[in-house]
Amino acid sequence: MKSLPGTAEQKEQFSRWQDCMIQFSSIEGVYMKLSGGFSELPQQESAAPWTSEQIVSGMQPWLQCVYDNFGSAKLMFGSDWPVSTLGGPGVELSWASWYSAVALFIKRQDMSPASKDDIWFRTATKAYRLDVPLPGR
Repeated sequence: MKSLPGTAEQKEQFSRWQDCMIQFSSIEGVYMKLSGGFSELPQQESAAPWTSEQIVSGMQPWLQCVYDNFGSAKLMFGSDWPVSTLGGPGVELSWASWYSAVALFIKRQDMSPASKDDIWFRTATKAYRLDVPLPGR
């Protein structure tokens, strides 16, 4: 992974977080949601929301870490509501903005259709033990 911007303290904090993610990902029954990102970023303005590219670019090290360690079988999309309103571009735009950012990140990973389905719905179905018919079953 390329060097993170920021202070030495921020880099150390990321490194500790990354070590925790690596440990958590090895535990059976522990899953990760792609959720809550806006609350960790600077506040967006609803009149000038960030593009999906800007969001993914700003979160790339964190997104890549969870994808690399949890993989699609233990990683799921989180609708991010209502948390997305805490840093997102407002109530009207936050959900679509978060969805688009996650979709762009997934597209850039060049994963199989089955892996994409894992992130969008299969992992959540497994993690929450939902008994619903899924495509392809």
